[in-house]
Amino acid sequence: MKYFIGFLGVVITLLALPRLSSKTEFFLTEMEYKQYKENAIKGDTESIDKLYLYYHYSLRDSNKSIELLRESAKLNDAQSQYRLSLYFLRDYYPYGIKESFRGEGIYWLEKSANQGYKEAINELKKRKIN
Repeated sequence: MKYFIGFLGVVITLLALPRLSSKTEFFLTEMEYKQYKENAIKGDTESIDKLYLYYHYSLRDSNKSIELLRESAKLNDAQSQYRLSLYFLRDYYPYGIKESFRGEGIYWLEKSANQGYKEAINELKKRKIN
């Protein structure tokens, strides 16, 4: 019984770690934040992605996350286009799913897939959207 409880403790810890680490994994120091912000203003999609991850996982701010994804998607970043499409197609959008959001989701998903982004291509196949 003692070993089972110990084993159970390890399993619970391992299951909880990804959730606990996501906040610290995407944490930005003030200096990092300022640098990414400066680079994002210049159109650096990698910096925009870092800020997106920070707002999405650390601050849980859906509105800012969407804003950053939209900015990067407009700069033709396939990964951002795919992520943005998921907000609209998979009910992540903070205001609830609506038919008008679905159209925007499909738009970004197709843009991403047209650039050869594998996840977007797979999502299109799954949804049978051509």
